[in-house]
Amino acid sequence: MKMLAKLIKINLLTFFDFKKTIPMILLYIYAFGFLGFSVYYGASFTLKALKNMELEHLLLVAAMSLSSFYLLLTTTFQVNKTLFNAKDYPLLLSLPIKKSTIILSKLFVLYFINFIFVLLLMVPTYLAYINGTVQSISFHVLFWLSFFFIPIIPTIIGALIGSLFTDVSSRFKYKNFVNILISVIFIFILFYFSYKMQNMTSIDFANLSKSLVDKLSAIYPLTTVYSNIIKETSIISLILFILISFISLYIFLLILSKFFDKINSRMNAITINNIYKDSDVKTNSP
Repeated sequence: MKMLAKLIKINLLTFFDFKKTIPMILLYIYAFGFLGFSVYYGASFTLKALKNMELEHLLLVAAMSLSSFYLLLTTTFQVNKTLFNAKDYPLLLSLPIKKSTIILSKLFVLYFINFIFVLLLMVPTYLAYINGTVQSISFHVLFWLSFFFIPIIPTIIGALIGSLFTDVSSRFKYKNFVNILISVIFIFILFYFSYKMQNMTSIDFANLSKSLVDKLSAIYPLTTVYSNIIKETSIISLILFILISFISLYIFLLILSKFFDKINSRMNAITINNIYKDSDVKTNSP
C-alpha cells in the first residue's frame, strides 16, 4: 500500500505541472468557476420543469449519467498517454513492484482527472437540487458516499475501450495516425450532439433528461442503481453500487495485467522501411 501511494504521488506530480505561473492558475480558477455557475444555472432551469413532472430526482441521475458517458469518451483518449507508452515503465518493471500496482497507480491518475470533472458537474447540480427541493439527512449522506464512486466504472470501461484501440492501432504502421483518426470521429459525434442541444427550453431539457436516463438505464445498469440511491435513499443500492465498482476494478486489473506488456512493447516498437534495389557492385583495387 505504501508503494502504491508513492507511485500515485509520483504519477500525479509527473502528469500535472504544478509549477504553473499565477496567471495560469487564476485562469483555471476562473474557468472552473464559470463552468460551475453555468451548470448550477442550467440545473436550476431544468429542475423547474422536472418538478412539474414530479421527476425532480432525475436531475441528479441525468447529471450522473451524462458525466459517466463523457468520462467514458475522454478516458478512451487518455489511456494511450497515461497507461501505455510511459517512459518510466521499463524502470518500474525492473523494480520489485507488482505489475498490478503499477497499473493501478497509473489508473488512479485517470480516476483523479475524471473525479475533477464529476466534481464540477455533480456538485453544482447537487446545490441546485437541494436549493429547489427538501431532502432528508440520509439523502445527503448517501449522495456523498456514492459521489466518490461515480468515476470508477466509466474510467474502467473507457480504459478497457482505450486499451483495445491502443492494441489495434499499435498493429498498424502509423500508430499515432490511427489514434488521431479514432479521436476525431468521437469529437465530431460530440459536436453533433452539442449542436442539437442549442435553443432548448426547460421542458425540452426535462424531456431530454428523462430520455437520457431511460436509454442509459437499459445499457448502463448503474444508472438504475444510482436512481434508487437518490429517489429511495436505498442503502442496499449504495452497497451494490460500491461493490460493482470494486469488483469491476479487480477484474479489469486481472485482464489488463495479462496484455499490458504486449501492448507497451508494440507501442514502443519502431517501424523502419528500407528499400533495397539490385545494382551492380563495383570494386576498386587498393
